[in-house]
Amino acid sequence: MNSNSLDPYYSFGLRRNPFFAPQDLLIERDRWLDFGHSQAVSPGQRLFVQFLGEKGAGKTSHLLHWQQQTGGQYFYQAPWQWQTFSPCQLDKMGTAIAYWDEANRIPLPTLIWALKKAYKLQLTVVVGSHQNLAPLARLVGYKTKTIDLDHLTLPRLKCWINQHFFSELLPERSREQNLAFQQLQNKFTDQFLLTILNESEGSWRRTATILHRWLAQQVKTF
Repeated sequence: MNSNSLDPYYSFGLRRNPFFAPQDLLIERDRWLDFGHSQAVSPGQRLFVQFLGEKGAGKTSHLLHWQQQTGGQYFYQAPWQWQTFSPCQLDKMGTAIAYWDEANRIPLPTLIWALKKAYKLQLTVVVGSHQNLAPLARLVGYKTKTIDLDHLTLPRLKCWINQHFFSELLPERSREQNLAFQQLQNKFTDQFLLTILNESEGSWRRTATILHRWLAQQVKTF
């Protein structure tokens, strides 16, 4: 017996659960959906770019997607660990762009110091934030750009689900696998998806978690 036949996802023509979440929130290229903010800005522009949005809106994913294109330092400001961020690190980056995630958590004196240091080094700074930090960056001398990340909507959710499913489809599938896959897709009605959106409160991250658990249960009992 083919060991793959024991895998419940294989029966549906899938390599694995399409809604798995990578630990670092870096989205693979074949899963990335372009909603207008996919192209990274250039390093060394003395430009301050901020991604604004609620938790789960995609700020971290966009920062990491841009960093893949440009290189540069990525720093995540964990809560209650303010001492971990040091502007002195900017001198040793080797690239003229820096990514600061949850930048609103960085203590104000440290953030001002870091912005002044980055401006002196002619760096592009890209941040993910829950608060508008553009006025602070402009005080230092930066040109600023703000990107507001919208919550998940039904049309976007449908595109996202299709992208994830087809990225995990086996290249060659039997008639039975195709039929099972089609039956599974038929469960994604508008009413079901609206329920998911309501439960997740529009968060991409929560939506992925809900769908991952739901699909795991479905393939076991289908």
